[in-house]
Parts: sequence; structure tokens; C-alpha cells
Amino acid sequence: MQTLQPGTRLRDRYRIAELVGTISPVETLYRIDDERFSTVWAMREIDASRVSGDALERAAASFERESAFYEGLRHQGMAQVVDHWLDRDAGRAYVVSEWADGGSLSDRIRKHPQGLPLDQVVDLGSKTLDVLYFFHTGAEHTPYRVLSPSTVWLTSDDEIKLVDFALATSFDPKRAAGNAYRFGQPGYVSPEHAAGGPPDLAMDTFAAGALLHYMATGRDPALHEGEGFPPPSELRKEVTASLSDVIMKALNKDPKQRYHDIGGFKHDLMAVAEEFAPDESPSAGATPSTRTFQAAAPAETKKGCGGAALLVLALLLAPIVIYLANM
Repeated sequence: MQTLQPGTRLRDRYRIAELVGTISPVETLYRIDDERFSTVWAMREIDASRVSGDALERAAASFERESAFYEGLRHQGMAQVVDHWLDRDAGRAYVVSEWADGGSLSDRIRKHPQGLPLDQVVDLGSKTLDVLYFFHTGAEHTPYRVLSPSTVWLTSDDEIKLVDFALATSFDPKRAAGNAYRFGQPGYVSPEHAAGGPPDLAMDTFAAGALLHYMATGRDPALHEGEGFPPPSELRKEVTASLSDVIMKALNKDPKQRYHDIGGFKHDLMAVAEEFAPDESPSAGATPSTRTFQAAAPAETKKGCGGAALLVLALLLAPIVIYLANM
């Protein structure tokens, strides 16, 4: 798909600032400037030329309906969709959303091939589960469907933004024809959905488990497609048995044996978080991403304060005692 050049203007409002990259063979991501509101946004350009005729009409209706739905959603952990349109003449669809300046979770994990620091695994994992909970408990009870490290972006202060809402799939010929469609990236697709089952909430639980597994081990879930995941504690010795158990429960092949809801998943993950506390005195040259972590210990009771307090009290009372004795 031919890319847009920096400086190109769209809709008399948006100017291409940077080509961020090709997300897939049919989708390209740009950073754009909004000249009307002096704001920076992200823009996805989608190849809509793969369908035509009645299939295009169905695809256009689906794109319009789903884009409008996501524009109406508000959550701090999702990139707000602010605009969308279909250019039929060019065979392109566009989605404009909030920009996250910290790069993708994929970029973060690639810098840590043995897995992220465990406090980051729990922190970023719990923030991701917060957004999934919002999707699952809203009026629509909607599965997110496409969770993977490439759909989780980070801000400069390590907040997360889910940035992809599967809008490009509207123009997939198979989905536009009304056939069963498989959402998700290899390694993140639940077994029941891969076997042809419809999208449901349990598929997000599985994908979140795969995401946590990847963060904890650095092992690409695509390597385990169809074979099952080994416990993270077997791949990385720093991963505790309890954290490994939480992840493996989410990855159970039987959806009835997974967490029944995202709330329970997060509850167990946050309980595990108490096992890890950052070392407050890292060695020279250590950074937040390379520091070591140790089991949290209860605070020690301070000793020696009682004797000092009694000494001060005695010094204060001494003049009064002497005065009374001389009366």
C-alpha cells in the first residue's frame, strides 16, 4: 500500500507529520498534526480496495457503525477515537485517535528479551485488565478482540492506551462477505475462537494471559500457537509460582476453567503484586528497567526511642524537683 508523504493534507485539517510504520499489509500508522486545534493525533490508513459492490456497502456500514461506537467510548486506558471517514475514490478508510508518545508494548518487550522487570509485568498487566473490564462491563458487553503487544501503546509516564479496535477488519473480504472471521494475532487467539467459535469475553481473558506470559518471559506467544504455554516459572526463575499460576489460569484451554471475569483476574494479579517490591538502593548505574526486585518484607519496628524520650522528660522535670526540695 502506497504511503502518504509528510506534509500531505487531508480534509483541509490534518497534515501528515511522520510515517510511524506499517501495522499490517493493509494498515499504516501516521502521526499527524491537527491544524484546526493545534493537536497531535495518530491516524490509521486502511486499505479499503479489497472489497467492492455489495461487499463494500456492507463493509462501509460496519466501519461507520463500529467507528461511531468507539468514538462514544471514554476511558483513560484507551486511545480516544475522534474522527473517521471513508474515501471511496481512493479506496482508503481513515481513523484518527489519541496519540501515545511512549511507543508500543512490543517495542518495550523487544528491549528486554528475557522478560520485563516483574513489577512492570504486574503494573502494565493490571492497567490492561482495567480497560478490558471497562469493555466487558459496559452496556454493550463487548470483547476487545485484538489484544496483543502491538495494540497496547504507552505514554511517557507509563500509562497504557489500547489503540486498535479491529476497524480494519471491516474491509476484509471474508468478514465483509458475512463469513465467520477470526480476530487476533497468532498466539493470542483462544482455542475456541480459533476453532470457529464466535468472539466472546473469554477470548480476551486468554489474550491477556498470553500478553502477561510474553511480558514475563520474553517468549513470543506465536511459538506456542496450538501447542499450549509452558508455565512462565519454568522459563524464567525470577517468576514466582503464584504469578505463574495466575497467568496459566488465564491461558487454560477450557474457557470454563479460566477466570470467569476480568475482575477476578485482576484481583489475583494484584494479590501477586505484593510479592514484589522495588529495591530502593540500586547499584550504581542501575535504571528502573534493570533494577533488581526482592520479596517484600514487613517493616521493622524502630527500637531505642523509648529511652531517649525518658531522658528528655527527666531533664525537663529536674528544675521543678530541685525548686520544690528547697522550699
